Amino acid sequence: MEAHGEKQGLSERGRYFLLYIALTAAIVAFSVLYYFKYRDSAANAVPPPAHGVIEYEFPRAPRPALNPGMTWELNLGGSGEDILGDVYYLNNGYYLFGTTDSYDYDFTTRAGGTANLFLAAADAGGKLNYTMIFGSGGADKFVRARLYHDGFLVLADTDSDGGGYNLYYIKYSDYSVRHVELGTPLTENALELYTESDRIIIVARNYDRLIDKSSFIVTFLDRNMNMLSSSAVTRPGSMEFLKIFPSAGGCTLVANVREGLASFVSFITVKPDTKPSYADIKIGASFRALDVAPARAGGFALFTVPASADGDAALILIASDKTKKAEYPFPLKNAEHAVIMRTNDSFLAAACGGGSDNSVQLDLDLAPITASPPALSGLGRVTAFITAPGGILILSQTPDGKKAELRALSDSLSLIYKQSFGGGTREIPIALRSAGTGAIVFTNSYGAGGDVGLNFGKADIWYFYAEI
Repeated sequence: MEAHGEKQGLSERGRYFLLYIALTAAIVAFSVLYYFKYRDSAANAVPPPAHGVIEYEFPRAPRPALNPGMTWELNLGGSGEDILGDVYYLNNGYYLFGTTDSYDYDFTTRAGGTANLFLAAADAGGKLNYTMIFGSGGADKFVRARLYHDGFLVLADTDSDGGGYNLYYIKYSDYSVRHVELGTPLTENALELYTESDRIIIVARNYDRLIDKSSFIVTFLDRNMNMLSSSAVTRPGSMEFLKIFPSAGGCTLVANVREGLASFVSFITVKPDTKPSYADIKIGASFRALDVAPARAGGFALFTVPASADGDAALILIASDKTKKAEYPFPLKNAEHAVIMRTNDSFLAAACGGGSDNSVQLDLDLAPITASPPALSGLGRVTAFITAPGGILILSQTPDGKKAELRALSDSLSLIYKQSFGGGTREIPIALRSAGTGAIVFTNSYGAGGDVGLNFGKADIWYFYAEI
């Protein structure tokens, strides 16, 4: 009986051994299948950076869209407020820059402080490959990103160590980060970043709280972010920065100026180690510009509104010597926002004010063609104009602020396509890119539902592909 019992015991252990062998073989087979299934997608994915990065074990793929006008959509963010600032298309993928105060979901690392900067990378099909967190250790606020040589420059305000602003350089081959601290604490905040092949230009606002006066600080750096010079731009009154443009040996700032009861536009030329020069545009009654774009032969186009509530807006062409060349009335009162786009020898300007009021005018070879075409009726706040095969794409926010609207126009400004997208709470359109037979739209989204499949927190970045 004892021998019989021993034989049965050996048989039971054998069965366990065979079960162990079977389970091991199954695990090995699954691992081999997993490897071959994901090998190609892993090889084609954007390589993850080596600094401050969250790597997705399974990169987040776009969701099939609920709206039949969309092919796919995807959100990016955490449970806090995540704000997109700039988008760049490079190496067959999208690089997204902005500010986040989240510490979960897509942003699970921190650079310290209460708000950080982020870089997120998605492939051309929208798949999110990774995110990267960086910052000063304080409360960072994204200002601008620029593609520069073999990396990205990122300009950001910060309250770390009393304030000022930082400039970061991210090399996209290994995603190493280096930065310089700039600005005077408590009195300066960054406004704009401009790059040339051999130097970097930063515009900041300098605000003196004691005398209630503002000025600009223009800083020139070499391509390695070493300081070259810094110039102060001051006026007796107040200034509102519009844009910066290149000029021989320096740059030209365009600003609205208010001195006493007078309001006008000033073109300010700044060069390293040279006193700034001012060319003021004063045309009739006081006015201010909402946007400015470069024109032919060194000139500019201004979209202006009167300083008072009465009077129409106008598209004004400025010659290279900073004198008025032409002025075209723009039948819109109380305009609050305008965008000018130049296409070859044409200008397309869109403005809105008082909610849904809008007007559009095309200037071709310095002669007005049309104003307020029916194809642009009901246009809200415009974020972007871009040229596309056969026409123009326009991205705007609907007048109620709840959705992003995409329109496609032919070269003759006839409407080809119009559709709005969003979750129905609040959508702030940020960027637009033509892709294939449609476009990819990027927004800051403040709610889920509707076309937005998911939102992790107060605000997420939401992007989607729309077939046109």
